Order: sequence, then structure tokens, then C-alpha cells
Amino acid sequence: DSTLDINVHDTYFVIANFHFILLLGVLVFFGIYLIRTLRRNFKNLTANLILMISTILLVIILNGISAIVENFIQQTSGWTIYPPLSAGEVIEQKIETKENNFEILSSVLFYTQILLLIFLAFCGFKTGLNYKKKKKNMLVFPIKDKKEDIVGVLQLLNSANGEFSDQEKMFLNAISLNVSFALENASLVEQLLKTERGNSMGKMGNFIAHDLKKPILVSKRYAEHLQKKDLPMDVKQVINLMLEQLTQVANQVAATADYTEGTTILRRQAVSLNDTLRDFALEIHSFVKTKNCKIEYSLSDDVNVYLDKKEFYQCYFNIVKNACEALPEGGNVFVVTEKNEDRIEISFEDRGIGIENSDLKHVFEPLWTKNKLNNSGLGLSISQKIIEDHEGSITIKSEKNEGTNVIISLPIH
Repeated sequence: DSTLDINVHDTYFVIANFHFILLLGVLVFFGIYLIRTLRRNFKNLTANLILMISTILLVIILNGISAIVENFIQQTSGWTIYPPLSAGEVIEQKIETKENNFEILSSVLFYTQILLLIFLAFCGFKTGLNYKKKKKNMLVFPIKDKKEDIVGVLQLLNSANGEFSDQEKMFLNAISLNVSFALENASLVEQLLKTERGNSMGKMGNFIAHDLKKPILVSKRYAEHLQKKDLPMDVKQVINLMLEQLTQVANQVAATADYTEGTTILRRQAVSLNDTLRDFALEIHSFVKTKNCKIEYSLSDDVNVYLDKKEFYQCYFNIVKNACEALPEGGNVFVVTEKNEDRIEISFEDRGIGIENSDLKHVFEPLWTKNKLNNSGLGLSISQKIIEDHEGSITIKSEKNEGTNVIISLPIH
């Protein structure tokens, strides 16, 4: 008898059955894996969705690969899944099963789709339900110092496994102890630095009071004596300028000595702020001129403030001096006053080199300098102390290469 190969429809039916078995096995395997994963990790919604999508894509890819492999083998070797049949057997089989084959094929494909949809719906419902009902876990450990005082708290939220293990608790406890030691060591280092800085300030105060202050005062007295003599006008002008500078230096030395020794005594009185600022501009004019700078005033309505003019001038001088030094090519220093309810604000603004953001927190620290060989690092710290003694505040805003704005706020008398 002659033999015939199975026709295309029968071959497709056989392959479809093979695909169905493969698809069902893969779905069952990954379904079990996905459900177990969802139970272990309810809180990671994104991970669950990615896992579902990757499962579907993997099933489709495996299904397509199997079809390609079978088709390739059949075309190259002539092999079919069923062995060749005789002509009579093939014809008889076709007559009896052709319609059933197509019905079964349609049913297989339909129920496969239904199974896949049910599986996806179950996974999505389970994921959404767990996402809504997820619980928050919290683990808190105190950070204590040697006196058993609580100085901080370490807190962890939402363990990946649903609850924190004993090992995680022990680990957090160990971290809290290390953090406590680190904070205590940092505090000791800060105290040591303050002590060393205080010792340096004390030594500087002694040097200023004994080795620097006396020669300046002696020179000032000689200048005052010469000022009373009948001398040529040009000589008197030089003496007057010398006396002005010596007075300014003597006041600065006295203010610095008082600051380092902590012996500042204020002699405050009610004064006109606008008149005071104009007087200061005249006193500092010669210094500002040597820096090729100019002070531009924009003053609001005059108010009275309760000041020690001598001390406040030191603050004014330190700020204007810094502004001029920030203008190496010269320029304007803008002094602006503005009333704000029961306080008056005085701003000193320049368009100079500015200050790095990382350095702003250090500018009021005693003896802190950065790339300033002609700066002692005391000017702003002294100014801050003077302003605070006047029940005021001082702040600095600055941007690198944009300029600096120093703002003083004082109560209105």
C-alpha cells in the first residue's frame, strides 16, 4: 500500500496539542512560583507586576520557539510527530475526525486563553489586595550617652520580609551604640577646639593689651601734643591725619582687647541712626578712598536707636573694610536702611568676589580665615558680639563672584 503524510490541518492539530501541553506546564510552574513570591513579598507592588509581565512574555517566547523548532525539523528532515499511515487509514481517519479536530483545536485555544486570563486576574487581584492591606513595620532604638540620657533615635520602617528579624534588631542596637560613641567623640573634639581657641584668644588679648596698646597710645599723645604747636599748615594737616588714624587704630585695639578678655562695657544712649551713619562715613572716608572705593547711602526715614557709638563704629568699620577688600579693583559699597515694624535693618552690600556657600557658616568664628593673609579672622566675630550686646542680630548672604550682603537688625528706641 502507498502511504501519505498527514495533511497540513492534522499536523497543525498535533502541534497545537503539543503547544498546549507545553503552555500548561509552563503556566503551572510559573504560577506556583509567582504565588509563593507574592506571599513572601506583599509590599513591593512594582516587583510583582514586573514578575507577572515577565512570566507572560516568557510563555509566549517559549511557545514561539517550540513552533519554530518543530517547523524547521519538519521542513529539513520530513519528520512528523505521527508516523506515516497507509492511504486507507488516513482517509478513514480524515472522514471520522476532521470536524472533531477543528472543534478540539478551537476549544484548546479558547480554554488556554481563559486559563491565562484567570491566572492574570488572580495575580492582579492578589497583588492589589495585598498592596491595600500592607502593614507598616517600625523598629526604633534610642541613642544614649554615658549618662543614659537619650540624645537621638534610630528608626527603620518596612522590612522587606514583612517583619524585622532578631539579627536585624541586634545589628541596629550595635549601630546605635557606635553612633552614640561617635557623637560623644565629636562633642569632645568640639570642646577641645573651643578650649584651644579660647587659649589662643587669651594669649592674643594679653599681647594686644600689653605689647600693642601702650605704644599706640603713646604715639597718639605725641600727635596730640604736636597738634597744639604753631606749625605750618601742611604739617598740621599731616599731624591731623596721623592723629585720626592713630585714634582709629587705638579704638580697634581696645575693642579687640575687650573682646578677647570678655570685658566689654557698653555705654549706650539714644542717637539718630541716619546722623550716626553719616558721621561714620566721614570717619572712614580716608580709608575707603585708599581702597579706591566709595560708600553709597540709601537711608529710610530716620529713627532713634540705643547705641554705644564707639563700639558700633567698630562693627561698621569691620564690615565696610571687608566689603572694600572684596573689591580688589575698587567699586561701591551700598549702605541701605529699611524699617521693619519695631526694628531697623541696615544692609551693607558689595558686588565683590563673594563667599563660598560652604564657608558662610564659619565667617563668625573667631580666628577663622581663608586665603586672607591680611585678615586676623576677628572682625566679624567681634562685630557679631557687639550687635548681640545691642540686642540685635547680624546675618550674611553671599554668592561666589556675585557679591555679599551683610544685614544688621536693631531694635528701634
